[in-house]
Amino acid sequence: MVRHRSCVERPEGAPCQALDTQQWQECNLQACPECPPRQVLSTCATLCPSLCSHLQPGTICVQEPCQLGCSCPGGQRSLPWGLILSLEEQAREVPPGTVLTWNCTHCTCQGGAFICSLIDCQEEEPASCRYLTELRNLTKGPCHLDQVEVSYCSGYCRSSTNVMTEEPYLQSQCDCCSYHLDPDSPVRILHLHCPDGHTEPVVLPMIHSCQCSACQGIIIL
Repeated sequence: MVRHRSCVERPEGAPCQALDTQQWQECNLQACPECPPRQVLSTCATLCPSLCSHLQPGTICVQEPCQLGCSCPGGQRSLPWGLILSLEEQAREVPPGTVLTWNCTHCTCQGGAFICSLIDCQEEEPASCRYLTELRNLTKGPCHLDQVEVSYCSGYCRSSTNVMTEEPYLQSQCDCCSYHLDPDSPVRILHLHCPDGHTEPVVLPMIHSCQCSACQGIIIL
């Protein structure tokens, strides 16, 4: 591709040069490459620094001529195997032994750097926490009430455990299929029928919605 511009000389300015009136750049007629997840197409994918290792003290990043390709979005850097860290993650200090796992990549903080390796990845079941209802027969002692609509939560939420070389040695993240009560009517008072003819009042929680959230009150041995 060639583009031209005119040059007007002024008494107080420098004289025009022939090369100043013409600019030339080679066109890339190939189709744009498809970028992997969390990367974007860049006209200068070789821009320094692009890797987390380039931020290490004493490391020199050699600037190469700009080339079209895939790179991390602005302000982010990549670890080996394509693991990407944001600015917040780059600035955060992590203790030795910290493990990061993403996109089938296992990285361990060791000796001031991340040591990464590929791991055998199996497709993980997607998180699914659903709000459901069903008819139940409720009892309390000899008293009962049949065909009562009861709401409940059911499904699968992600959990994981990483091993560290320092305390606390094990780092667990656990999400449970949890609930939110109806803000207007959190409970419902029911009256069970008893054999002697009287009724027994009971409280039935009214679930409004369900979602995956951090597990509460769970002790892991």
